[in-house]
Amino acid sequence: MQAALRIRSVSICHRALKQRCLFSASSSTGGSKKFGNLALGLASGTFLTTAGAITYMNNHVGGSEGLVRTISFYSLAIPKYIQYRAHMILESPDEVWDELHKETSK
Repeated sequence: MQAALRIRSVSICHRALKQRCLFSASSSTGGSKKFGNLALGLASGTFLTTAGAITYMNNHVGGSEGLVRTISFYSLAIPKYIQYRAHMILESPDEVWDELHKETSK
């Protein structure tokens, strides 16, 4: 009984090793196909992302002129907003607020 069990377990192990060897041999020959598929996927993803970004910029931002105006606005607005919030937290006196309003309105 034990001898039959050993033979069966050895044959199961042999089959498992044989399948692993066959799998590794087939995957080593298909490595260039996997690389080609990966490269194609990356190229397609890059193309679609770029096309989507250009479409979004033209439809929602207003093209390159709108993008320049948006960047120009936010490069002024965000630092001033941070200054205003800092003065709110620090509870600055009215003179500081007046100076900040004059500086921002230029």
